[in-house]
Amino acid sequence: MPEPLSDDEAVRLADLNYANAFRAVAECAKGGKFYEEPGLVAALTGPIAWLNVTVVHDALGDPTAALKRVIDFYREAGTPFVVRIRVGFEMETQRAIQELGLKPAALLPGMVLNPVGEIPPLAAGLEIVRLDAERFTAYKEIIGASFGMPPQVVEHLMTSAMLDSPLRGYLGYVDGSPVTTSALIATDGVAGVYNVATLPEYRGRGLGEAMTWHAVREGMAIGCRFGSLQASEMGRPVYARMGFRDIAPYETFTLPVA
Repeated sequence: MPEPLSDDEAVRLADLNYANAFRAVAECAKGGKFYEEPGLVAALTGPIAWLNVTVVHDALGDPTAALKRVIDFYREAGTPFVVRIRVGFEMETQRAIQELGLKPAALLPGMVLNPVGEIPPLAAGLEIVRLDAERFTAYKEIIGASFGMPPQVVEHLMTSAMLDSPLRGYLGYVDGSPVTTSALIATDGVAGVYNVATLPEYRGRGLGEAMTWHAVREGMAIGCRFGSLQASEMGRPVYARMGFRDIAPYETFTLPVA
């Protein structure tokens, strides 16, 4: 296994991976687009705020001017949005966020697996295959059922363009039925884990953990040095047990409707 990075370097690269993930989503969504400049990526993928995320991943030359351009980007589209930035990161940008009237809404755990350590073998009874066109419908159905997303939202976000995007999807089968998913976005040596989802009736069997390990394993096989992810409250204790550390929490800011 490769030598671990410093926490500062791992977090910097994990932030960039997270920003690249939203760029990939925007490129695949129906009518999606993104705005990018040094230090941030603003993704526009739908009509509700949590589908439109700006990730600040590095210092902004002029934070106030940059964030005004982000606000204009979303206002032109007529959509709400959120901005995410690591807690305690780039305090000048944090001040500009508040001065522009964006309000804190929630914290999102950002976790890294650094070093990766020994990856356990595939769980017994679970078969994992790479996502392809034939399996795409099942993949989307599991994502929708797991995250409580209406079918029309899933269809809006996840088009066939995903199959040719930087996102590598994985589908897990139990007794021949597709029941769980994960995805990998590999950038700059980071195995970014996304779309970990399991049908409600199959939870509690360690399938989400196994699918997470699979994405990390696949990332390491193509040269990644560590894993990263953004955790839900349900998944956070599972990832902590796997060795992921919560060293990069993200603050989420919204702009209240006038």
